[in-house]
Amino acid sequence: MRGRRILLVLVLLPLLTAPVRQEGRLAHGRVFPKGVTEIEVRPGELFSLHWRLGVVPGTDHRPVRPLADPGVLAYVGADAVPGDPEYLGDGGELYLVFKSRGRGTTGLTVVNCAWCDGDTRSSYGERDTYRITVR
Repeated sequence: MRGRRILLVLVLLPLLTAPVRQEGRLAHGRVFPKGVTEIEVRPGELFSLHWRLGVVPGTDHRPVRPLADPGVLAYVGADAVPGDPEYLGDGGELYLVFKSRGRGTTGLTVVNCAWCDGDTRSSYGERDTYRITVR
């Protein structure tokens, strides 16, 4: 009996400790589109910011300093979903995934062209600021 329990734990351990994934990608939780800048979530909620991307420079959206309050919000990762090569200009989709922690409000700034040069940044650069409240 004890041997079966140990075997069961050994079999289930990789499943229980694996990162949250869905169909080979990060789970996105509740998805907020690009235009939403005021976000309200519950403690422990998984959510993401979403962009549809074109095939242009500046598709490396990332949080920048000052970073969000780590007591309120944790950055989980980025999930880039490839576009359809049959459609010219379809750069796919990008999800920046976060998990809310404790109650509070924090700011988050995301830029898409951190490594672009001056001309590219002026043509394609974006800077999005979000206010995230955990209630």
